[in-house]
Amino acid sequence: MFGLKCVDLYNKSRMTGDCQVRFCERFGVKFPLPTRLVPLPNIKRIYMEIISIITGIFLITIGMIIKHGKMYYLIAGYNTMPKEKKKKFDISGYASLIRNCLVLIGTIIIAGNYILTYLELLKWNQFLIIFSVPGILSILLIKRKKYDKN
Repeated sequence: MFGLKCVDLYNKSRMTGDCQVRFCERFGVKFPLPTRLVPLPNIKRIYMEIISIITGIFLITIGMIIKHGKMYYLIAGYNTMPKEKKKKFDISGYASLIRNCLVLIGTIIIAGNYILTYLELLKWNQFLIIFSVPGILSILLIKRKKYDKN
């Protein structure tokens, strides 16, 4: 008859102890589920990797846009400042500081995800973001006083 043959990828017998595994080799026969599953990539790891790359690139891009695109209106509070205060505020230096902080945060998110994936510590990825972002933002708030001459 015309039959399908089951190919064993691992070249091992499917017999266990006393019982023999039997297959009907006809068309239309439903085969049992495989006993040796081929491991698929971890979907959660892939999604976390994609999200961290997108987030990191977004933060780096926003930092570059603020500094090199001179889009200072993206900085909170600068838009609503009176003109007298704007003249005394070193916006170029502050934009450089914001760019550096956003690039640092984006780099930590991307590199941290890859390092933690390599070390198989994916659960620590959240703590990396929770502790690094507020630390860098506190540095930003402390150094802000240097650019405000009011």
